[in-house]
Amino acid sequence: MTSIIVFIKFPVPGKVKTRLGAQIGNAKACACYRVFLQQTFDLLKRTSAENIIVAYEPESKAAEFDKIIPTEFDAIPQSPGTLGDRMAHAFSIAFERGSERVIAFGSDSPTVPVHYIEQAITSLSCKDIALGSTEDGGYYLIGLRKLYRRLFEDVKWSSNTVFAETLARAHELGLAVERIPEWYDIDDLSTLRRAATDDRTGLTSRLLKQTEVPE
Repeated sequence: MTSIIVFIKFPVPGKVKTRLGAQIGNAKACACYRVFLQQTFDLLKRTSAENIIVAYEPESKAAEFDKIIPTEFDAIPQSPGTLGDRMAHAFSIAFERGSERVIAFGSDSPTVPVHYIEQAITSLSCKDIALGSTEDGGYYLIGLRKLYRRLFEDVKWSSNTVFAETLARAHELGLAVERIPEWYDIDDLSTLRRAATDDRTGLTSRLLKQTEVPE
């Protein structure tokens, strides 16, 4: 069984998409984030993964998350700690539930081509790790056949060295790596405009037009 874990935050202005919020206002950036969540859920439904797990924070918003997360998805609260701690915890739950391949995916890259995710799923039949980098030095996807906690320890999260550090750790552990094509996160107005071009549904284009309307 293949599981995909997507990590999300509760959409509160000033707490999500803050870089974008600095350019278009926190309320509009939060509205964008809500759309990105829906686009991400729709994207993951199109993959061949048998199980989608949504790891949410904060746990205190569990009832409100029920209104956001699709009913066919599993939902788990994120654990305390660093992003690495939270990712390792979510991976461990997925493996404990019988998954043979587990992929973690963010909510900042809803325009990723679905075949990139499928490449990661397929590659985990023979590779130990699948890793898709972002243009800012992070990664939008990491897939494993077994939990290697070292991949998530002592990483400078939210820096431009996350991908390089993770790749170096994988090589130190002797893991066979499948590099998935690079993509981008939607973090600012420039990448929002790029996403509007990549999104064939037209939803992001409409979203972009809304951001150009004065508050």
